[in-house]
Amino acid sequence: MKHTRVLGTAAATLALLVGTSVPAQADFGSGTLGNWPAMSHAIVGNWNTAEVGIIGDSITTRCYRSLVPLVAAQGESLAVNYWSGRPTAPTVDWLLSRPTLPRVLVVQSGSNDIFDPRPVSAQIARLKARIPAGTTLLWVDVQVSRTRYPAAVQVADQRNSMWVNNQVRENLPKSQIIPWSWWFSSNPGRLPYYLQDGVHPWAAAGTGHGNGCAFWASVVMSVAGPVIQ
Repeated sequence: MKHTRVLGTAAATLALLVGTSVPAQADFGSGTLGNWPAMSHAIVGNWNTAEVGIIGDSITTRCYRSLVPLVAAQGESLAVNYWSGRPTAPTVDWLLSRPTLPRVLVVQSGSNDIFDPRPVSAQIARLKARIPAGTTLLWVDVQVSRTRYPAAVQVADQRNSMWVNNQVRENLPKSQIIPWSWWFSSNPGRLPYYLQDGVHPWAAAGTGHGNGCAFWASVVMSVAGPVIQ
């Protein structure tokens, strides 16, 4: 995560982001993408042999450990590629560089595309065009409304999240979408209960909030579980 100076009336405000900085003036209202290549990243597990793979950004970085036992309970291993702050284009680049892909591929990407949502549709189409016939693609949609920023930025985040999600829905059938955002739009009380900052799940339960990562993993498995079986 990166902290930076906010311009204009919010000049003194510093906040924890999705790996980005937010100036007062930005084309889409959410700010600009930060230096994501310098952020936390790793590959966990064996992408050559795992039946299930997940590739994602800082949400995956924080929460993938909650997903491992749920996949293992179905008798399968999980490979993970996490990179905080990474947008969708380099996510797809990495997947298309692979000689093989797991039988079930979960893409958790789009949160960092709120700063410029325009490329998302083309990236999903690019991946779909080259994904192996034996791989089922699942995509986790986006919930971003960063609570440490002023209301105008939060509204822009919501608008841009919807823009990203509309592109996901335009390119994939409902059966391939993991509706992370729906669990919050259908019950707004879940936002502070499960999300620490309007984006990232709480890593563990605490006073006044639940285990957001466990909740995230359960939502992923609500769609991925039947496919894995």
